[in-house]
Amino acid sequence: MVMVIASSQVGYFQSWSSGWASAGANLDLAKLPSYVNVVVVSFVKPDCTYTKGSLSLAGTGLQFSSSGSVVRDAIAALKARNPNTRVLLAVGGATYTNFGAMNTRCIKDMVDDFGFDGADLDYEPAAACAIGSGGIVTSCPTDADSVATAAALRAALPKGQYILSTATFHVGMYGTSAFPTTTSLPASSYSGINLAMARSSAGQQLDLINIMVRRVFLGSVLSGRWAFLPGCLPACLLAGRMCDCCRADV
Repeated sequence: MVMVIASSQVGYFQSWSSGWASAGANLDLAKLPSYVNVVVVSFVKPDCTYTKGSLSLAGTGLQFSSSGSVVRDAIAALKARNPNTRVLLAVGGATYTNFGAMNTRCIKDMVDDFGFDGADLDYEPAAACAIGSGGIVTSCPTDADSVATAAALRAALPKGQYILSTATFHVGMYGTSAFPTTTSLPASSYSGINLAMARSSAGQQLDLINIMVRRVFLGSVLSGRWAFLPGCLPACLLAGRMCDCCRADV
């Protein structure tokens, strides 16, 4: 059984920023500090293509300059150095958004072949929700798709065998009676975008929620410091499970 560490410090690892290495132990991914105990490797395309056993990165969306075998060995080396570290494969992101054609077989095969402990759903649609009176979100154009996506990934990566997390917008759970958009700041076109997923049975099967926070709307956060950030409270209350409030990009 694969479990999320009770106290998690989550770090997203940019595959496109990783330097070249000829061996996994020499890749920067393998040298991450132990206090980052949930590492999310970014990003694989939802509609990726991959041949099981090949370790080929072509068609996956991952942008490592090193070979797939080096990446696999780096993940193994990282987990050998830091046995409490979990490594997840990030699916989606702002660039890869074709969830309608999501290839769960590709994602599952990559998780197994590369030694990931599961996947992180980075569902970042460019769509605004409908907001009714009192700042209550009534619906979002992506509601059905987001719920179906989470359900499909959970089916491919069964709970207890794999970790499934999601990255939610910092305003993604706003738009409820407790946190109406009229008083819950900052104002954003993404307010309430993650409500449907959180309320669904698929959302309740998530193991971890990571709150994405960017730039300088939070004046009390200093560069390099960790803090409890806007969006964390409604997300954790609504989802009813562990949240990790990520460091603001300031």
